[in-house]
Amino acid sequence: FAKYMFCQFIFGVGNLMLTAPLVIILGDKFNLSYLGEILIVSTIPILMIPLSTLIWAKLLDRVHVLTFRSIHSWFFVLSSLIMGLSILTNSITGLWIGSAIRGIGFGGGVLAWNLGHLDYAPVEESGRYMSLHVTLTGIRGLLAPAFGMMLYSTWLDSDLIAGSIVFFVGAGLAAIGGIGFIMLSIERKNH
Repeated sequence: FAKYMFCQFIFGVGNLMLTAPLVIILGDKFNLSYLGEILIVSTIPILMIPLSTLIWAKLLDRVHVLTFRSIHSWFFVLSSLIMGLSILTNSITGLWIGSAIRGIGFGGGVLAWNLGHLDYAPVEESGRYMSLHVTLTGIRGLLAPAFGMMLYSTWLDSDLIAGSIVFFVGAGLAAIGGIGFIMLSIERKNH
């Protein structure tokens, strides 16, 4: 469970660090209206959750949560890479695509976040396991946006990489978490 939570923490930091810089980038670099910003940051991803949850549920029904996460995590890596490249090349279309892929990832995340700890917890301890998971999520939620903004502000002097570097770092952290899930899935199958 500790290894799972570690991978989840790294993976989650890679995702949660991106929203705050994205809001700034959409206004400052792309000059989007509030409506455009809201659509890319929240509306499109939220709309993709119910559209993708059934597909993710079918996968989670067939595989262990580690296998699920080892597949699911790459949607966030892909989304972050597309958004980083879109910022680098000034492609608004890429931001829409990245936002939709991120929403598909959220659809799977809703399931795995709520159910993942149950594969480790004895029934009578499930509340304790979930409370640890919630606490770690809160810590990520507190630290990751500040980390993303710190990276963004560090690279502000360079228009070429300002913003995109944050998304590449986020993709890297999500990939590290994803690789961790793959390794844990292999370890589980070998035992």
